[in-house]
Amino acid sequence: MSEQIRQTRIMHEALADLNRQGATSVCPGDLAEYMRNRNLPMDTWAIVGELNRLTELGLANFDAETASWQLAPDRDFAEVLEQWRADSKLTNHSNSGGVDSG
Repeated sequence: MSEQIRQTRIMHEALADLNRQGATSVCPGDLAEYMRNRNLPMDTWAIVGELNRLTELGLANFDAETASWQLAPDRDFAEVLEQWRADSKLTNHSNSGGVDSG
């Protein structure tokens, strides 16, 4: 597992844990405190980056009105990661074949 995927997984687990504790939405500061309490401090910009990645993967939802994130319901990190890898292979394969589509 790459370091980037590991960081994204850790952030997803933190968001899921806060959700289990009753948080329906979180701000980067909530996650910074959560990570500090587990001796895994992260800069706010890194947390926002991971939250944006989770949003792109469909594992989190961003609420622009409150500037907070919510855990996406019924989404499994491993399944989403597997689908992302499969999609990436398809994209890389189709772009590397040397076939001109135009």
